[in-house]
Amino acid sequence: MKLLDGIARAILRFFRNKNLKYGVNSIVVTAIVVALLVVLNLLVGIPQIKFDLTPNRLYSIGDTTKELLSGLTEQIEVVALFDELQPPSTYYVSAADAEDALKMLDSYTSYPNVKLTYVDPDKNPGFMQELDPDGTLALAKGNFVVRRGNKTKKLVLNDLFEIQTNEQTYESQVVGMKAEEALSGAIQYVAAHETPIVYFIEGHDELALSDFASLQSYLLNNNYLVESLSLRSLEAVPADAELLVFTSPKLDLFQSEVAMLHDYFFNEGGKAMFLFDYSEYAADLENFNRVLGEFNLAINNDKVRSDDDNYHAPEDPYTIFFESGRNVVFSEAILTILSNSRSVSRLMNTKEWITQTSLLTTSALSTSEPLTASGTEKGGPLDIAVAVENTGGMAASKIIAIGNGSFIADSAARLGAQIYQVNARMFLYSLRWLLGEQDTLTIEPKDYSMPQLTITASQTNAVAIGVVFVLPLLIMGAGLVVYLKRRHL
Repeated sequence: MKLLDGIARAILRFFRNKNLKYGVNSIVVTAIVVALLVVLNLLVGIPQIKFDLTPNRLYSIGDTTKELLSGLTEQIEVVALFDELQPPSTYYVSAADAEDALKMLDSYTSYPNVKLTYVDPDKNPGFMQELDPDGTLALAKGNFVVRRGNKTKKLVLNDLFEIQTNEQTYESQVVGMKAEEALSGAIQYVAAHETPIVYFIEGHDELALSDFASLQSYLLNNNYLVESLSLRSLEAVPADAELLVFTSPKLDLFQSEVAMLHDYFFNEGGKAMFLFDYSEYAADLENFNRVLGEFNLAINNDKVRSDDDNYHAPEDPYTIFFESGRNVVFSEAILTILSNSRSVSRLMNTKEWITQTSLLTTSALSTSEPLTASGTEKGGPLDIAVAVENTGGMAASKIIAIGNGSFIADSAARLGAQIYQVNARMFLYSLRWLLGEQDTLTIEPKDYSMPQLTITASQTNAVAIGVVFVLPLLIMGAGLVVYLKRRHL
């Protein structure tokens, strides 16, 4: 018994030894750290686990795209016409930029109905002929082709990036990525079984369709074909015209066009968007106002000035800030800027079959400046954009009249990408309402700029004092406390 008791006491003394206690703790902590490192190393080795830690989530798709991809019922193939290990480049886009876009493209392939295929035309020269037997796509190495059956959409590398030109140096550079917008738009386009046609009307000294290249890209990404059309040589508006767009006409409609539009609206349930830019030389558009009068509207030959400093650009009362609010057209509040606008009048002869919605309105501190000697100056608030539905014909018709047309032209895109994004979204919402559709595809480009932290001089001094004096004192104090405790162990 005494022997066993002695052994037990010796074992207790061994485990109560402070050196052993702290030594075991060190071993346990070390073992835990090693285990964590092993687990992290294993996780890194699994290719499916990736984290997008970029500030703007450059390589991640958003909720709009996820909803689109989840709803696909047929196989969509994205064909990249280059070697996967050798990303293409252009004069503006580097191979490193292209590699970033390919990382974004990887997110699409996690959905079962999206397939990604790489084909190098140098190694398989007949493949492009197979993709585009008629040569209508004019394919080249470095392009992307999105296809469903025989319906295809071509993307060039520059389509995947936001490229901005410096107005002083005229040098262009990549400032952001819009790969998600381009790819998702192409997928939506080929997945749709019907593609509406939007006709931009010509023949009245309007802005040309070529002045709206950026807008055409937006419309194509939202499954619309865009074509120009002259009504003068026609007897009726084409049956496939889902929407007519008049872009800043300076000359009036012909009488035959007035009759044609009356039939289009009230017998066919037509839809149209009328965009009128201010012009010092524009005549009164009487025939346009005859057409608009059927919807209780009139476009004024004036120039709108804001007298409220909170609602116009500095030293420019003709560049006005607008907030739309939510309504039947805009599902979200739209903040936009329009320069040199006309006003739109809502006529007083109320008709129960006409429903009007004001979309953009100035503040009360605004003025309509007439451009003719017979005109009368009017005070605000003034309507700049109005939506109207007329159910008095054989079929319901809709129009939107806006006293500005250049806000969606390429000239506006050059003034600022963010402003143009808002303007284009406003146009798309308007188009969707006119056609009775809801699923607008709006995906913002992802800016390459890194977020910056700006601090004042006093904050800089405080940080310097903390780093140079406070932090070292805290470290020394912590070390002294540990030393005093361990000295008595």
